[in-house]
Amino acid sequence: MTRFNVVAGSIALFALVGVNAGPCRPSATTSAISSLETAPTTTSLGLSATETVTASTGITELAITDTSTMTEIPTTTADATSLATTTSIGEQEPTDPCPLYPNPYSSNGVTFQIRCGASPNSFTTIGSISAVNNLLECMVKCSQESRCMGAIFDKTNKSCTMYTVLFGFGSLTSYDIAEVAAREQAPE
Repeated sequence: MTRFNVVAGSIALFALVGVNAGPCRPSATTSAISSLETAPTTTSLGLSATETVTASTGITELAITDTSTMTEIPTTTADATSLATTTSIGEQEPTDPCPLYPNPYSSNGVTFQIRCGASPNSFTTIGSISAVNNLLECMVKCSQESRCMGAIFDKTNKSCTMYTVLFGFGSLTSYDIAEVAAREQAPE
């Protein structure tokens, strides 16, 4: 019975040792796809065992021999290449005025926080100025009015509206807001 257990254990050992696939140990065959070059390479693994029983002592010895062979199976490999393309276009002026100004922006001792494509949800107006060309002119006008806490430039109508109260912002692409972040105090 002992001999049978040793043989059964040896077969189980061979089954476990010969396994070379699974989530942690992928098989030894690897292939890559390419149309450039073909190189045959695949490895097959094998083991053989010899059992020797010494009659006088009853000791069983197990010898495991590696009988790995190389089998050629066509696989493909690829060399990676890259193509760099550079297109040069003359500098174009941005269509949105906000990138033209540093954010925050200062004018006449007043620092503005700029919000592009936005409009206030709640406000109290001081008045409107028509015929302004951009947000910069709107900020300059607001900096000259001591009660002004923000100004909106309407890109469609080219107008500026100044506010004493301005908060809660929503998205509206035809407007840009310059909100007063700080105002220097006039010397007394």
